[in-house]
Amino acid sequence: MITEKELGKIRLLSDTELYQQAVDFMRGIGRTLPSTQINGLLNVTLANTYDQLEKFVEHQRQRTTWPPNAQHVPAFYFKLSQKLKSMEAAYILSLTQYRQEKPSREDVQTLKMLLARDFIQHLLAENAYMTRR
Repeated sequence: MITEKELGKIRLLSDTELYQQAVDFMRGIGRTLPSTQINGLLNVTLANTYDQLEKFVEHQRQRTTWPPNAQHVPAFYFKLSQKLKSMEAAYILSLTQYRQEKPSREDVQTLKMLLARDFIQHLLAENAYMTRR
């Protein structure tokens, strides 16, 4: 079970580190995503498991039927896959370090999804900001 301390750490990470990382990530992509893509991505994080999120990201990365104005989207998903893995490596151990017992696979998956969801919410906000500039 996820502890209040872990949830608090995620909220703090979201406000301090994940927000800036999302801004940097979107600026590194250099182009905005279609709203259907970024909103769909967020919806996946709200209604599915982390494993399903990974499958969705991989499916979108491998998709070959993009319209001409969205040819950059597979690169976004490739980089997002890498980013999610690096976030896992950077944060999961520190989030669970004070537990008495080793976290269950379910708890780890939940923590990864919470991190991913917050990061993707920040991506959505930055995408909207970039669209309006």
